[in-house]
Amino acid sequence: MEFSYDEGTSYQNAGSGTVSGLDAGDYYIRIKAAGANFASDPAIVTIQENIPVSTQKRDTPKAIFDARTMTLNNLPSEASYSINNGASWTDAGSSVEIRDIAAGSVIMIKALGDGSTTTDSDIQSISTSQMVSPSGIVPIPATSSTGLGGLNHVNNGMEYLPQNGSSWTSITGSTVTGLIPQTYEVRNIASGNKLASASVSITVPITAQKIKAPKPNGSFDAPSMYLNNVSVGMAYSFDGGHSFTTINDNHCTRVSLSNDNAASAIAHGGIQLKMLGDNVTTTDSDVQTVAINKANPPSNIDTKPTDHDGGAIKNVNSNMQYAKVNGNWVDINGDKVENLSRGDYYVRYRANGSTLASDSITVHIGKKRIPNSQLLLLILMP
Repeated sequence: MEFSYDEGTSYQNAGSGTVSGLDAGDYYIRIKAAGANFASDPAIVTIQENIPVSTQKRDTPKAIFDARTMTLNNLPSEASYSINNGASWTDAGSSVEIRDIAAGSVIMIKALGDGSTTTDSDIQSISTSQMVSPSGIVPIPATSSTGLGGLNHVNNGMEYLPQNGSSWTSITGSTVTGLIPQTYEVRNIASGNKLASASVSITVPITAQKIKAPKPNGSFDAPSMYLNNVSVGMAYSFDGGHSFTTINDNHCTRVSLSNDNAASAIAHGGIQLKMLGDNVTTTDSDVQTVAINKANPPSNIDTKPTDHDGGAIKNVNSNMQYAKVNGNWVDINGDKVENLSRGDYYVRYRANGSTLASDSITVHIGKKRIPNSQLLLLILMP
């Protein structure tokens, strides 16, 4: 064969196989003359110019995973998803149920291109996690083996499953009632991208006889003004049990008393302390009366006068303290305090154990008197 680009004016040998590298346009193709045979009439073949078609990347999906229903929603048309980091992809409609996904997995979604005018979108990634397991749930005992109990300290974000049950029941409110005595699984329901939590097992028992909570062993330390050895769940009273204050702080180990608190407690025979029952298995404990007293003021204290700093307070002991007016209290060691200047001093018994410091008494160190014989001599001296 031979072909012509100039409408048959001149021909080129086509050879055999394929002729490449030709420009767009019309070509005459014929069988060459051979021997006694003339060349054939030409056939016209048109080579068209191949103009590339532009393609557009599809928009990134905005899918939503609902862990409550385990469905992937709001998918674009012609979409695929992967739950194994892109190792395999599954085509999906506008929504799809995904039951085999675990907490911590990543769902990858892409909109598929048609291979002609559109290409695949960028990948949207949705990370999943898990709700924290519930805590603090308290069973409500049933009155008997045929009676009904329940669950306390639950909330609207939880659901429960009876032992050997097949479906979860949503919880409304802070208490579930009407439950037979057996074990129940309780979990926090799924929310958003978070899967339901691992469940906790709570057994609804048959009611037991309530017992008293253990009696406290508190103590009062007068020097620091602290009621010690207390804990959350206890209650104390400074007015003889007419009113109690409950300790709600989990970290509380002591309660500070004001002077008024201490005075009231002394007037009512001590501090009242008890452990509160939970009204399920325990009742309030017996009341402990924590001793608190106040020492009596000192008596029979004497002083030694002085001219300068040689005065003294006598007839005291090591259980006492003294202070100069507007000064700090100083512990006394021994039966007297010496080398004191003239002026007024306070003396009291110091706080010790559960006994508060006594009220103070005031003593005065005056000026040392001059004997009459020395006074006469001073007068007669020139």
